[in-house]
Amino acid sequence: MEHWKLALIPKSFAPGQQNYDLEFQNSGDISVQSVTVYYRVDTKEKLSGTIVKPDSKTVVSKLDPNEKLTLSDLNLPIDTPISVEVDWLEGNRINKGTGVLIITEIK
Repeated sequence: MEHWKLALIPKSFAPGQQNYDLEFQNSGDISVQSVTVYYRVDTKEKLSGTIVKPDSKTVVSKLDPNEKLTLSDLNLPIDTPISVEVDWLEGNRINKGTGVLIITEIK
């Protein structure tokens, strides 16, 4: 995702289940306005619906360069695609960054 660093930080662990923090960092050179962060666990059931909605939508008015935005204590499954998206306003232009990650194992 251009202008963004994404980190998946393991948190608490229960058998068969792992919680994570999903951290987005503005890696650009300037402050960005109207930042919206989404994530969605892409299960077959969810994607087969007529409307596919995100599992989370978080809005922040401004992020400075290198400032972080964290979504905390997310229960994310193994071997299932997780889509992430960041939308932000730079000047009077709306930018978008997207990506997909898959957790393959718990250590």
